[in-house]
Amino acid sequence: MSALPTWLRSGRVQLGLGIVALIALTAIFAPLLAPHDPNEQNLISILLPPSWAKGGEAMFPLGTDSLGRCALSRLIYGARIAMTVAIVASLGAMVIGAVLAHIAGYFGGWTDWLIGRTVDVWMSFPPVILSLILMVGLGTGLRNVILAIVLVDWTRFCRVLRSEVLVVTRRDYVAAARLIGFSHWRTITREILPATTPLLITLVSLEMASRSSSKPSCRSSA
Repeated sequence: MSALPTWLRSGRVQLGLGIVALIALTAIFAPLLAPHDPNEQNLISILLPPSWAKGGEAMFPLGTDSLGRCALSRLIYGARIAMTVAIVASLGAMVIGAVLAHIAGYFGGWTDWLIGRTVDVWMSFPPVILSLILMVGLGTGLRNVILAIVLVDWTRFCRVLRSEVLVVTRRDYVAAARLIGFSHWRTITREILPATTPLLITLVSLEMASRSSSKPSCRSSA
Protein backbone atom coordinates (compact mmCIF):
# COMPACT_ATOMS: atom_id res chain seq x y z
CA MET A 1 0.00 0.00 0.00
CA SER A 2 2.89 2.38 0.79
CA ALA A 3 4.14 2.01 -2.79
CA LEU A 4 0.94 3.50 -4.20
CA PRO A 5 0.77 7.21 -5.09
CA THR A 6 -0.78 9.44 -2.43
CA TRP A 7 -3.91 10.15 -4.43
CA LEU A 8 -4.50 6.42 -4.98
CA ARG A 9 -4.50 5.67 -1.25
CA SER A 10 -7.78 7.53 -0.75
CA GLY A 11 -10.73 5.26 -0.05
CA ARG A 12 -13.01 7.37 -2.21
CA VAL A 13 -10.62 7.15 -5.15
CA GLN A 14 -10.36 3.38 -4.77
CA LEU A 15 -14.14 3.06 -4.57
CA GLY A 16 -14.59 5.18 -7.69
CA LEU A 17 -11.97 3.19 -9.61
CA GLY A 18 -13.64 -0.03 -8.49
CA ILE A 19 -17.02 1.12 -9.82
CA VAL A 20 -15.50 2.22 -13.13
CA ALA A 21 -13.62 -1.08 -13.43
CA LEU A 22 -16.82 -3.02 -12.74
CA ILE A 23 -18.71 -1.11 -15.44
CA ALA A 24 -15.83 -1.55 -17.88
CA LEU A 25 -15.67 -5.30 -17.28
CA THR A 26 -19.44 -5.53 -17.69
CA ALA A 27 -19.19 -3.69 -21.00
CA ILE A 28 -16.34 -5.88 -22.26
CA PHE A 29 -17.98 -9.17 -21.34
CA ALA A 30 -21.55 -8.14 -22.17
CA PRO A 31 -22.17 -11.07 -24.58
CA LEU A 32 -21.23 -13.51 -21.81
CA LEU A 33 -23.12 -11.80 -18.99
CA ALA A 34 -26.37 -10.88 -20.72
CA PRO A 35 -29.01 -13.66 -20.36
CA HIS A 36 -30.79 -12.64 -23.59
CA ASP A 37 -30.32 -10.71 -26.81
CA PRO A 38 -31.04 -7.06 -25.83
CA ASN A 39 -33.22 -6.60 -28.92
CA GLU A 40 -35.09 -9.88 -28.72
CA GLN A 41 -38.82 -9.24 -28.32
CA ASN A 42 -41.19 -11.53 -26.42
CA LEU A 43 -44.67 -10.08 -26.74
CA ILE A 44 -46.07 -12.77 -24.46
CA SER A 45 -43.94 -11.50 -21.57
CA ILE A 46 -44.34 -7.73 -21.75
CA LEU A 47 -43.94 -5.42 -18.76
CA LEU A 48 -42.95 -8.19 -16.36
CA PRO A 49 -41.82 -7.06 -12.90
CA PRO A 50 -38.43 -8.13 -11.46
CA SER A 51 -38.09 -11.83 -10.64
CA TRP A 52 -38.39 -11.24 -6.88
CA ALA A 53 -41.72 -9.42 -7.25
CA LYS A 54 -45.11 -11.03 -7.63
CA GLY A 55 -45.64 -12.13 -11.24
CA GLY A 56 -41.95 -12.03 -12.10
CA GLU A 57 -40.06 -14.78 -13.91
CA ALA A 58 -36.61 -16.14 -13.16
CA MET A 59 -35.55 -15.91 -16.80
CA PHE A 60 -36.00 -12.12 -16.66
CA PRO A 61 -34.23 -11.05 -13.42
CA LEU A 62 -35.07 -7.34 -13.81
CA GLY A 63 -38.29 -7.81 -15.77
CA THR A 64 -39.12 -6.74 -19.32
CA ASP A 65 -40.15 -3.57 -21.13
CA SER A 66 -43.24 -2.82 -23.23
CA LEU A 67 -41.88 -4.96 -26.08
CA GLY A 68 -40.93 -7.91 -23.92
CA ARG A 69 -37.18 -7.22 -24.06
CA CYS A 70 -35.04 -8.27 -21.11
CA ALA A 71 -34.27 -5.22 -18.98
CA LEU A 72 -31.10 -6.74 -17.52
CA SER A 73 -29.68 -7.58 -20.95
CA ARG A 74 -30.38 -4.09 -22.22
CA LEU A 75 -28.77 -2.61 -19.11
CA ILE A 76 -25.62 -4.69 -19.60
CA TYR A 77 -25.30 -3.86 -23.30
CA GLY A 78 -26.13 -0.24 -22.50
CA ALA A 79 -22.96 -0.10 -20.36
CA ARG A 80 -20.92 -1.05 -23.44
CA ILE A 81 -22.50 1.70 -25.55
CA ALA A 82 -22.24 4.29 -22.77
CA MET A 83 -18.55 3.57 -22.20
CA THR A 84 -17.82 3.71 -25.93
CA VAL A 85 -19.58 7.04 -26.36
CA ALA A 86 -18.06 8.54 -23.22
CA ILE A 87 -14.47 7.57 -24.03
CA VAL A 88 -14.33 8.05 -27.80
CA ALA A 89 -16.43 11.23 -27.96
CA SER A 90 -14.60 12.85 -25.04
CA LEU A 91 -11.17 12.06 -26.43
CA GLY A 92 -12.18 13.30 -29.88
CA ALA A 93 -13.48 16.60 -28.52
CA MET A 94 -10.38 16.89 -26.33
CA VAL A 95 -7.96 16.45 -29.23
CA ILE A 96 -9.62 19.09 -31.42
CA GLY A 97 -10.16 21.57 -28.59
CA ALA A 98 -6.70 21.11 -27.05
CA VAL A 99 -4.85 21.50 -30.36
CA LEU A 100 -6.69 24.70 -31.26
CA ALA A 101 -6.37 26.06 -27.70
CA HIS A 102 -2.60 25.59 -27.62
CA ILE A 103 -2.20 27.13 -31.07
CA ALA A 104 -4.36 30.14 -30.15
CA GLY A 105 -2.81 30.72 -26.73
CA TYR A 106 0.77 30.24 -27.86
CA PHE A 107 0.85 32.24 -31.10
CA GLY A 108 -1.73 34.90 -30.17
CA GLY A 109 -2.40 37.72 -32.62
CA TRP A 110 -4.63 37.06 -35.60
CA THR A 111 -4.41 33.29 -35.01
CA ASP A 112 -5.88 33.69 -31.54
CA TRP A 113 -8.50 36.13 -32.86
CA LEU A 114 -9.60 33.79 -35.66
CA ILE A 115 -9.89 30.74 -33.42
CA GLY A 116 -11.59 32.78 -30.70
CA ARG A 117 -14.23 34.13 -33.08
CA THR A 118 -14.85 30.63 -34.44
CA VAL A 119 -15.46 29.38 -30.92
CA ASP A 120 -17.77 32.31 -30.16
CA VAL A 121 -19.86 31.70 -33.27
CA TRP A 122 -20.02 27.96 -32.63
CA MET A 123 -21.05 28.45 -29.00
CA SER A 124 -23.73 30.98 -29.94
CA PHE A 125 -25.90 28.04 -31.04
CA PRO A 126 -27.71 26.26 -28.18
CA PRO A 127 -26.02 22.86 -27.72
CA VAL A 128 -29.28 20.90 -27.84
CA ILE A 129 -30.43 22.55 -31.07
CA LEU A 130 -26.98 22.19 -32.65
CA SER A 131 -26.91 18.51 -31.69
CA LEU A 132 -30.35 17.94 -33.22
CA ILE A 133 -29.30 19.68 -36.45
CA LEU A 134 -26.18 17.55 -36.67
CA MET A 135 -28.11 14.35 -35.95
CA VAL A 136 -30.63 15.19 -38.67
CA GLY A 137 -27.82 15.82 -41.14
CA LEU A 138 -25.64 12.88 -40.10
CA GLY A 139 -28.36 10.35 -39.37
CA THR A 140 -28.71 7.88 -36.50
CA GLY A 141 -26.19 5.35 -35.28
CA LEU A 142 -23.40 5.14 -32.74
CA ARG A 143 -20.72 6.70 -34.98
CA ASN A 144 -22.90 9.67 -35.82
CA VAL A 145 -23.79 10.23 -32.17
CA ILE A 146 -20.09 10.29 -31.30
CA LEU A 147 -19.32 12.63 -34.21
CA ALA A 148 -22.13 15.00 -33.19
CA ILE A 149 -20.85 15.15 -29.61
CA VAL A 150 -17.30 15.86 -30.81
CA LEU A 151 -18.48 18.67 -33.10
CA VAL A 152 -20.51 20.26 -30.29
CA ASP A 153 -18.16 19.88 -27.31
CA TRP A 154 -14.72 20.72 -28.71
CA THR A 155 -15.41 24.40 -27.96
CA ARG A 156 -15.56 23.73 -24.21
CA PHE A 157 -12.03 22.38 -24.21
CA CYS A 158 -10.76 25.13 -26.48
CA ARG A 159 -12.13 28.05 -24.46
CA VAL A 160 -11.01 26.82 -21.03
CA LEU A 161 -7.60 25.54 -22.13
CA ARG A 162 -6.82 28.70 -24.13
CA SER A 163 -6.94 30.74 -20.93
CA GLU A 164 -4.55 28.35 -19.22
CA VAL A 165 -2.18 28.35 -22.20
CA LEU A 166 -2.08 32.16 -22.15
CA VAL A 167 -0.99 32.09 -18.50
CA VAL A 168 1.64 29.37 -19.02
CA THR A 169 3.06 31.03 -22.15
CA ARG A 170 4.00 34.12 -20.11
CA ARG A 171 6.06 32.17 -17.59
CA ASP A 172 9.82 32.56 -17.44
CA TYR A 173 10.76 29.00 -18.36
CA VAL A 174 8.76 29.25 -21.60
CA ALA A 175 10.55 32.50 -22.47
CA ALA A 176 13.85 30.81 -21.67
CA ALA A 177 12.99 27.91 -23.98
CA ARG A 178 12.38 30.37 -26.79
CA LEU A 179 15.65 32.19 -26.13
CA ILE A 180 17.76 29.04 -26.33
CA GLY A 181 16.26 28.19 -29.69
CA PHE A 182 13.46 25.70 -29.03
CA SER A 183 11.12 25.31 -32.00
CA HIS A 184 7.45 26.16 -31.62
CA TRP A 185 6.53 22.47 -31.61
CA ARG A 186 9.11 21.62 -28.96
CA THR A 187 8.14 24.58 -26.79
CA ILE A 188 4.46 23.62 -26.84
CA THR A 189 4.96 19.88 -26.29
CA ARG A 190 7.87 20.05 -23.80
CA GLU A 191 7.12 23.21 -21.81
CA ILE A 192 3.45 24.20 -22.15
CA LEU A 193 1.60 20.89 -22.55
CA PRO A 194 2.90 19.35 -19.29
CA ALA A 195 1.65 22.42 -17.40
CA THR A 196 -1.83 22.25 -18.95
CA THR A 197 -2.22 18.47 -18.68
CA PRO A 198 -3.82 18.47 -15.17
CA LEU A 199 -6.56 20.81 -16.36
CA LEU A 200 -6.97 18.74 -19.51
CA ILE A 201 -7.44 15.55 -17.47
CA THR A 202 -10.04 17.28 -15.32
CA LEU A 203 -11.97 18.47 -18.37
CA VAL A 204 -11.90 15.01 -19.95
CA SER A 205 -13.17 13.44 -16.72
CA LEU A 206 -16.08 15.87 -16.53
CA GLU A 207 -16.86 15.36 -20.21
CA MET A 208 -16.92 11.58 -19.85
CA ALA A 209 -19.25 11.81 -16.88
CA SER A 210 -21.65 14.19 -18.63
CA ARG A 211 -21.68 12.35 -21.95
CA SER A 212 -21.92 8.76 -20.73
CA SER A 213 -25.71 9.07 -20.94
CA SER A 214 -25.67 10.40 -24.54
CA LYS A 215 -26.11 7.07 -26.26
CA PRO A 216 -28.34 5.53 -28.90
CA SER A 217 -30.44 2.44 -28.34
CA CYS A 218 -28.94 -1.03 -28.41
CA ARG A 219 -30.42 -1.60 -31.87
CA SER A 220 -28.60 1.37 -33.40
CA SER A 221 -25.24 0.06 -32.25
CA ALA A 222 -25.72 -3.39 -33.70
